Amino acid sequence: NRRTAARNIGYQTVPCVIRNFAGEDDAELAMIQDNMNSRELLPSERGWGYRREMEIRRRRAGRPATFSAQNGRNYHENGPIENWSPNRTNFRTAERIGQEKNVSKNSIHRYIRLTYLIDPLLRLVDEKKLGLGIGEQLSYLGQRSQETVYHFCYASEKPHPLKDAQAKMLREIEADPD
Repeated sequence: NRRTAARNIGYQTVPCVIRNFAGEDDAELAMIQDNMNSRELLPSERGWGYRREMEIRRRRAGRPATFSAQNGRNYHENGPIENWSPNRTNFRTAERIGQEKNVSKNSIHRYIRLTYLIDPLLRLVDEKKLGLGIGEQLSYLGQRSQETVYHFCYASEKPHPLKDAQAKMLREIEADPD
């Protein structure tokens, strides 16, 4: 990407390293990791990076090849598996990513939750007009509820920004409307 950008602005030669990867997933993981380490990221960029990395790693982690309807267990060619990981550890994917990046698994999940916000709310998080905690709580609301919150609380002539407790209450109300 950097080589192409340099070429587009007129550079004839650009120092670069060309890496060969075994597959598309390896190349995408390298790109995500490079982007996560190279600069300060917006919360949305961090969330999408973590989300995509989790998707790739879960897919590659030896998830079950088949499912036995007879006994409801997952099987691999070597027999039944419950929560198998390629390096025989008990770590889940978010814990593993967290260890590598020196971030808690809860932070990783919090950033990933932001990717479930509608665009206007996610933009507010990126602009620091909406806190991460409030954004996380609102991400559990359905799209229509998020749109209502956005229009009433942030896009109206007289905005009414939510507090943490209010966002949490909205989440609880939507989860259990009775």
